[in-house]
Amino acid sequence: MIGRAGLGVGAETIKIAGGRSSGDHKFSEVAWGHGGFYLLGGPVQVSLDTKDRERYLGKPASFRILGDGKYLKAYADEKRLANIPNAEFQRAKSLFVRLEGRDDDKDAVYVTRIRVAESQKTIYDELNAKGRWATQGILFDIGKADIKPESTPTLKQIATALKQHPELKVEIQGHTDNVGKADANLKLSQARADAVAKALTGEYGVGTTQLTAKGYGDSKPSTDNKTAEGRANNRRVELVKS
Repeated sequence: MIGRAGLGVGAETIKIAGGRSSGDHKFSEVAWGHGGFYLLGGPVQVSLDTKDRERYLGKPASFRILGDGKYLKAYADEKRLANIPNAEFQRAKSLFVRLEGRDDDKDAVYVTRIRVAESQKTIYDELNAKGRWATQGILFDIGKADIKPESTPTLKQIATALKQHPELKVEIQGHTDNVGKADANLKLSQARADAVAKALTGEYGVGTTQLTAKGYGDSKPSTDNKTAEGRANNRRVELVKS
């Protein structure tokens, strides 16, 4: 949650900032402070304009940062904040996450569901090497098959890989955890797989002959369903090479 403009961490802008790659900041760092939202470890600074600031102030937003070496992309929900080829956001074995704020919580910022994932191979490379690629980056409301807006970066990534390789054919698989009845989970997973295939062909121009969609419910867990983390990992979409 981002505070009101001019107060707390809301300040006047939400920034993706750099210029801290020397001294104590040779590591990669994500920080929320009085000036907004920062990425430390590169020379780039990007700010949202007034219209976009007002869109996010006082409301929950999903931030996503994709970086590898000199390239960096950042999104707030479906809004792309930055697409930078020279960000120099350094690859490291650890990522520091830091919160800064005032003594009171009147204009507090709340951060939840932080996820850090390393990806050295492209979707195409992964499909060639393993025959499948899994993601938790396509999000749905609980019990529904409507794709949430913050799934846009992942959908674009998939569409790009498929359009660059029109010979590639994949099955879009929907998977759930084991919460609820098996038949309901199977039906939901099929609806979600269909929704992903429809989005890729209808919105992103992927060829219809490249895709099939199938839901597997909770029948093919990737990990144990006994923990919350395990169940979260099992709620996924997979691309399987046909």
